[in-house]
Amino acid sequence: MRRLVLVAFGAAVLTIVGAQRVLCADVAGSVTDTQGRPVANAKILIKNLGNNVLSEARSNASGRYQVTGLTPGTYQYILFPVSGFKGGDAVSYVGEKGLTIDWHVSGAAAAIAFATNGAGSNGAGTMVAGDPFGFADEEYTAMLAGSVALAGGGVVGGLAAAGEFSGSSSNPPASPSL
Repeated sequence: MRRLVLVAFGAAVLTIVGAQRVLCADVAGSVTDTQGRPVANAKILIKNLGNNVLSEARSNASGRYQVTGLTPGTYQYILFPVSGFKGGDAVSYVGEKGLTIDWHVSGAAAAIAFATNGAGSNGAGTMVAGDPFGFADEEYTAMLAGSVALAGGGVVGGLAAAGEFSGSSSNPPASPSL
């Protein structure tokens, strides 16, 4: 049992230590209407989860926008209404390779955001509007490593509390009777 705990703890430590540190990442994308036509001058705000505005961008005549210099992490992205269209918001993780968020707007419903890892990538993306619990690969790896470390600590602590994790005695003490 000790070996299993030590292996799990070692794997968690190696995962965390091996993680690359990155100073900044980009968020880029497009804003289009339901017919695929670019929407110019759409305002996109990026906030941290503490509700502080970190950056702002506006789409150009081609519907493209870009924000640079974000630290990898989870952010809220808000698309403000443009004349004739409704706005929307999304929450997603931006990793070291950046993030592409393509917004699809209409006059009838809230804007929908599709995200793809990598700034400027041209993929179908994953819908993130209204899905604050979607996890990127980086978030999943961090959660897995944290869970392994937490579980390992709980097992070691539980064994120690039961008297089974002391290295000196092969006979655990008898439990006191109530």
